[in-house]
Amino acid sequence: MLAPRRGPRVVSEGRIVERTGKTTEEWKAILDAFNVELNGHGATVNFLRATYQLDGWWALAIATRYEYQVGLRQEPILPVSPDNLDDAPPDANWIETSAAADPNANWIDELHRPDSRTNWILQHLNASP
Repeated sequence: MLAPRRGPRVVSEGRIVERTGKTTEEWKAILDAFNVELNGHGATVNFLRATYQLDGWWALAIATRYEYQVGLRQEPILPVSPDNLDDAPPDANWIETSAAADPNANWIDELHRPDSRTNWILQHLNASP
């Protein structure tokens, strides 16, 4: 289940122009030239703050919107919780499978903490009815 869109992705184009003085397409051209993929998220935010005098929230918003727009950031997936266990994939190892597919997934260690909520969920997924 994909998470609902929130934050910088739902800010209207009119509001972006009003608060930053540029359209989304103008920001895209600027950030394409900056090479966000090479320079990274933090450097992009710092670049926008220093070069275009955007405050922290707007620099972060423009960088994040751009990353979604060009595919550098993926839609978040809501985690399984006790409230929506029926929505869980049938394979109880889906979290580890997902983590293995993502070389940047460092959250897998959370699974092995005995007090982890995720660990609790996995135990209940593996439990026989």
